[in-house]
This record gives sequence, C-alpha cells and structure tokens, in this order.
Amino acid sequence: MIKVSINICGDSVLNYCPMYWEFETAKFFTNFIRENFYFECSNGWFDLIAEVCQFVESKTKHVHATQVKEKFGSLRIYFESDHDEDGESLVSRDLMEEIYSFIHKKESESRNICEDCGIKLVEENRAKQEDLGYWIRNICMPCYDNQNKEVAKRLENKIYKTLKE
Repeated sequence: MIKVSINICGDSVLNYCPMYWEFETAKFFTNFIRENFYFECSNGWFDLIAEVCQFVESKTKHVHATQVKEKFGSLRIYFESDHDEDGESLVSRDLMEEIYSFIHKKESESRNICEDCGIKLVEENRAKQEDLGYWIRNICMPCYDNQNKEVAKRLENKIYKTLKE
C-alpha cells in the first residue's frame, strides 16, 4: 500500500479548510499515482479517480499522474508518459489518445457529482452558483449547508475571541 494525501483546502474562499487527511490507497494506485502525491480536490470524486487509475494501470505502467485537482467546478487530471534515453515516449500516440479520451470522459462526469460527498447531482439537490460566490463548485445542498454551518461557527468563534480581548 502507498500512502497518499488528499488536500481538501480548495474551499478557502469560504474559509472552510479542513486539514488534509491521509488514507491507505488500494492496490491500483501503485503506478499511475505515485507515493507522496497530493490531490487538490475533495474526496467526492474518489471513485472517478479510482476508475482512471484502474483504466490506465490496465493499459500501461509508463503513464503517471502529474496533477489531480478541481478547476472551474470539475475534476482535472494531468498526466505524462515515461521516456527512453533518446527522449522518445514509451507509450504509443494511439494509447495516449485512448487514455486522454477516457480521462476527459471522467472529467466531464465529475460536473454532475458532488465534489465533497460523491452523490449524483440533479437540479433539485445542486447548490446554486449564485449562493457559492465567485468560486465555481459542484456540490449538493447538504454539503453546502454543512459548509455554511462550519463557516458560521468559525466566524462566531473569531468574533467571540475578538470581543473577549
């Protein structure tokens, strides 16, 4: 097993920034995701990331993630291939295109999955963008409500400490 950290501090716009947490990853994280790799997204997209890892691992051992993050409310996975001494890729162009297409499909799917808890988003349970401010996120209303409670609690503690001083 390889130890990997997930950094869920992408919520800093809302002052909601739990400490990153570590977990033991499954066997399929051994090649595509290397040791001491940091994810820059919440854990709601874990299943999508796992599917990408399994797909890539089933095709080659010469492609590795360089960055996995949230950007503009969807998952982004950047990757590269190993090269030989002459700088030539050890992975064919066709295979790289197949991997890119699969990853792009999973990135598109992430737009309809809550990035915090992983439930499928539909119009009825999706947090409205105007409520989220300028940070584009795909989260469900329960996760949005939980974040607001946490932000309110932190502000209350900050105000109380200020008044106490």
